[in-house]
Amino acid sequence: MLKFVFFTVLLCIFALNAQIGDIPVTRNLLEDQYPVKSYHDFSADQEFDDTAYQEKVHSSRSERGTWLAIVDSGLYVSLEIELAVWTQDLEREERNVIILSWTGTSYIDLKTVISDYYDSDNILGVFLLGNLPVFWFELWEDWDADGVQGESEYWVEFPMDQYFADLDGIWSDLDNDGVYDLHDGDMAAELAISRLRADNLSYAGEEVQILSNWFERNHLYRNGVLTDSDIALGYIDDDWSYWADEYENALLMNYSEVEMVSEINNTTAYDYRENRWNGTYEWIQVHVHSGPDAHYFYQNNGSMYQLVHNNEILPCNPNAMFYNLFCCSNARFTQDNSMGSLYVLGNEHGMASIGSTKTGSMLDFENFYGPLGDGEVMGEALRMWWNDTMVEYESGEYQQCYRSWFYGMALTGDPTLLTEYEPVSEKGDVDYNSEIEAYDASMILRYCVGIYPGITAPLPWGAARTFFADVDNDQQVSSYDAALILQYFVGIINQFPQDGE
Repeated sequence: MLKFVFFTVLLCIFALNAQIGDIPVTRNLLEDQYPVKSYHDFSADQEFDDTAYQEKVHSSRSERGTWLAIVDSGLYVSLEIELAVWTQDLEREERNVIILSWTGTSYIDLKTVISDYYDSDNILGVFLLGNLPVFWFELWEDWDADGVQGESEYWVEFPMDQYFADLDGIWSDLDNDGVYDLHDGDMAAELAISRLRADNLSYAGEEVQILSNWFERNHLYRNGVLTDSDIALGYIDDDWSYWADEYENALLMNYSEVEMVSEINNTTAYDYRENRWNGTYEWIQVHVHSGPDAHYFYQNNGSMYQLVHNNEILPCNPNAMFYNLFCCSNARFTQDNSMGSLYVLGNEHGMASIGSTKTGSMLDFENFYGPLGDGEVMGEALRMWWNDTMVEYESGEYQQCYRSWFYGMALTGDPTLLTEYEPVSEKGDVDYNSEIEAYDASMILRYCVGIYPGITAPLPWGAARTFFADVDNDQQVSSYDAALILQYFVGIINQFPQDGE
């Protein structure tokens, strides 16, 4: 019996790694023409700045855990109200929040502070907001899992946020060139990690405005005002169509309805841009050769390819909220106007994206969608995927292949987001206590005369509260809304006007 189990395990391991060696790797097909920004390029653009930080918010009332947000100090001043509303939303979900404003370029100092808060407050994860320090790693690629660097297997360098999530692993820069090349020891991630940077997204607009717009979407979504479709799209270009059923089964772990497009002549640049971006999908998982700035879709039986460019996202305004990008270096946030960032910030609907900062992507998708479907927030689901996938195979002879695939994985957006929210209130219930009362009308009147302006309000007036207060549906909050609520409260009316009538 033991012998049978032993050989069964060997066969499973052999099949798994034979499969990973057969999976075509994502490539930037025009890398010579559109190269990625190297560490040398990145560091040449950076001006050293000493580290300084200040704790702005520290809530500790909930037992559901604490999340740390570290915000570029220049952004904090401009987004103080948005961050106050975000904090209130998390506290309503019984999550604690710590917010730091940060100045400085040292990734070592940044990790030290993160580690200190892990020790003192047992934080669950970190949200990096703005142009904050970046850690770079380098490795040689082993796509065929033979343990040897062969042809088309390059020595590559890339930004890697996992450094901030693995607090007790061994990280070293053996050749002292500023790019680390050793990761050893306990490699499990203690923390969820995500980043949102907008200062290098000229295609999306001005940094503060696009972040403010994103925070408003975040707030409306968490409060159940923005509706979602619970439909996911798997859009699988030619090289990965063989595994479409596997991808579909993984997506079904989080979505009740999944549409798969994987026939090799159906996945085209035109169809993806014109028919899928304007579809009703909440989540899009797209597999296609890419660079940071474009997708390369094969067509005509793979004899040619056509592009979807990063500068098409803003005018096309895709409807999806979430993206899993099986797309070479699409999430390389150090690159100007990277698609992973523009999918989140360069349109009116994006919330978060997952992708890689290098060649490679997610595999073993069930280890991500399973936790997500069980109600884990996005950052925690990705942390669990890392520990169940990367760490699981790290000790084996195929470790360099898995590192080649997974070391660039990054989450762009809010790590505390779920993919399902119920409305927190109803029209007229402005204080969210499940009752429509005279106090709701008084809140509106005080808001109208500015007694509780912005951040000084005990209950900040975010976009969701405005939605529930606007009972006449005329897209503004006025004393007339208060009057209607009072009429409803005393029984003069039994419903509110619809569509401004």
